[in-house]
Amino acid sequence: MIELVASRRFGKRLGKLSKKRQDAVAKTLHQFLRNPQHPGLRLEKLMLSEGDYWSLRVSLAERIILLKVQEEVWELVDVGGHELYQKLRH
Repeated sequence: MIELVASRRFGKRLGKLSKKRQDAVAKTLHQFLRNPQHPGLRLEKLMLSEGDYWSLRVSLAERIILLKVQEEVWELVDVGGHELYQKLRH
C-alpha cells in the first residue's frame, strides 16, 4: 500500500492555493493512491542527477512533485506550475 508523506514546502504551497485547486490536488492524490499507473495522472520520472523525483499532473498547468523514498513511500515535495521543474534543477 502506498504511503504519502507531505513536506513542509508542499503543505505551505498547498495552503496558498484556492479551495478549487486544493480539491483538484486532493482528487489527483486520491487517484494516485488507488492506481498510480492511471494514464490521466501522467506520472513521469524527472531526469535529475540526484534523487528519484517524479511528477504528477493535476491540470494542464499544475503539477505535483514527488520523491520516491522507498518502494511504497512517496514524499510530496511541491505543488504548482511548470516553474517547479526549474526549482528542482537549481
